[in-house]
This record gives sequence, C-alpha cells and structure tokens, in this order.
Amino acid sequence: MRGHFSAGFDLDGQYISDWRYPNLGNAVEGTTLLSDQAIHQNREGGYLSGRVNFGEKWTALAGVRFDRIGNTLDDHLKANGLDLSGSRDFTHATGRVGLTYAPAKQVSLYASWGQGFLPPATEELYANPDALGGFNRRLVPATSQGAEGGVRGFVGNRFFYDTAFFHLSTANDFERYRIASRPLETFYGNAGNSSRYGLESSFRWLPVSRVTFTGAYTYSHFTYTEYTSNTYPGDLTGHWLPNSPMHQFSGDATFEFLRTYFFGLGIDAVSKAYVDPTNRPYIDGYGLLNSRISKTFQTRSASGTIFAMGRNLTGKRYIAFTEPDPDGNSYQPGATREVFGGIQFRF
Repeated sequence: MRGHFSAGFDLDGQYISDWRYPNLGNAVEGTTLLSDQAIHQNREGGYLSGRVNFGEKWTALAGVRFDRIGNTLDDHLKANGLDLSGSRDFTHATGRVGLTYAPAKQVSLYASWGQGFLPPATEELYANPDALGGFNRRLVPATSQGAEGGVRGFVGNRFFYDTAFFHLSTANDFERYRIASRPLETFYGNAGNSSRYGLESSFRWLPVSRVTFTGAYTYSHFTYTEYTSNTYPGDLTGHWLPNSPMHQFSGDATFEFLRTYFFGLGIDAVSKAYVDPTNRPYIDGYGLLNSRISKTFQTRSASGTIFAMGRNLTGKRYIAFTEPDPDGNSYQPGATREVFGGIQFRF
C-alpha cells in the first residue's frame, strides 16, 4: 500500500459599496437615491483528501471539504426609518469518493461519486424583491450530487480512448424573474430540481506516421424533475434544460509534411437546443468547418512557429449563444467567418 494525503485551507474576502438610483428606461438613470449600502463578504474553506494505492491495480481516493461564505450588509440610508442591515451566511460540507482498477497496462476502469454546493452570487443576493436594498432572504444555495463511471486506455500505441457515463441530480436551481411593481429590475429565485445524465467520450488515433485524428462526443439528457417558476406559467416538470444540446461533436485531423509544415482540418457540431424552460423557442443545430496551417523553424538562438487559421470557413449563419431572460430571450449570433494569423518565438 502507498498513500498520499493532503490538507489545506483558503481565506478570501471583498468589500462592495453600492448606491442605487431609479432606472427610468432607455438607459436613463434618475437622481433619487434609493439605497446606500456596504457589503462585506468573506469565505473560509478547508479540505482533506487522500489517495491510496493497493498494489499495482487498485487505487482509492476520498476527500471532504467544508465552506462558509459570509455576507454582511450595512444599510447607510435607512429610508423611511427602515434599517435593512443584516447578514446571510451559507455553510456546507461536501465529499467525494472514487475507485480505479487497472486489470492490464492498456486499460483502466474508474468510478466516482461527489457532491456540489453553489451559494447565491453577490448580484443574486442583493437583488431584493421585497425592498429597495438589503439582502434577498428567499434564496437558498443550490446543491448537487452525481456519479460517473468509465474506461480509458490505448490499443497498440496507436489508438487512445476515454469514455465515461455520468449522472447528476441538482436541487434548488436558480432562475431570473421580474415583478410588476419594479418591471425594469431582475431578481433571482430557486426554481427547481433537475436530473442530468449522459455520455462523454474522446479518442486520439495515429494511423500512420505524421497523421493524427482526434475527436470528442458528448450526449446530454438534462431535464427538470421539478420546476416552480416565477416567470413561466404552467408545470414545466419534465422539460429540457435550456442551452443544453443533446449532441455535441468535435473532430480534428492533423497532417505533417516536409517535416516542418502542419495542416489541420476540423469540425465543431451541435444539435438543436431550447432557449428557455418552456421548450417552445429553440435554435437549430449547426456545424462549423475550421482549418489551420503552420510552419516551425529553428535557428541557433531561437525557434518559432508561423501560423494561420480559419474558423467557420463556409460562412455558416448560426446562433452561438442564447439566454433565457424575463425581459425577452437573448440571441447572440456567431461570427460567419474568422481568420487569424501569428508568429511565436522561443529563445
């Protein structure tokens, strides 16, 4: 048996001064001071982790972590005699365990289980729907737990692979919403729970000298197991999570010629994805063709690379990013064609 153990801690903090004036719309700010507050934040975290090898084939790992995130707000304005000062502290312990088994030099099996903890972010916490200032006291941290198992290895020093199945359950996922009395502000709440499972795989193949093929594929099945929304009407349980395409693939081929020249050709492809939890608006899937060429050089005192690369060479029109928003969903188009070039020196 051989073991490796480690322990550590981290401390950090920040101070935020916040003044707010009314949003009159059309990027115009009013002059009435609505809130004047100071926010002190600090975090203390500590962890213990260990890895033990049982002979040459078995490896076990385990870890535990504890976090405390403290938020204190001082209300300097105290509008109408109401003091909104207060604090919100979030503490949580998480753990992880895993096991690896290598029956042969060329293959390894692995499995692990772990937990996650996501406290409200600063913006989410001080966007208070109940008052002009102070902390949102409705929010609770989001948590998760999940497991994965897979196999990785190689065949004949020419083919390398890694495939894993995963499942993740989340609770108290966050969402954004608005209220009628303050329609130009965005607030945050815990809306639901989800189940996420799928497959991740990658490979690297060297069929002959100076030729390399690589690829990666992800299958994602992400749905809500419970969803109580402040924004969307109806029961959204069973709906797909937004911005989560079911299929994603990336492939690349690299060719070396004349010893110092390299040419690469690649593709990035995703299937359609829903824009918000109603699963009505969606964006179509797309595929992008990319390429690159480079030349390496060597002198007595330096070496370097000259390169040129292009992305989306066919000029495909596509939506690169979407975002559900209570004020209207956001759609961000991707660049139709991009070309880059450069030179690197190493002395």
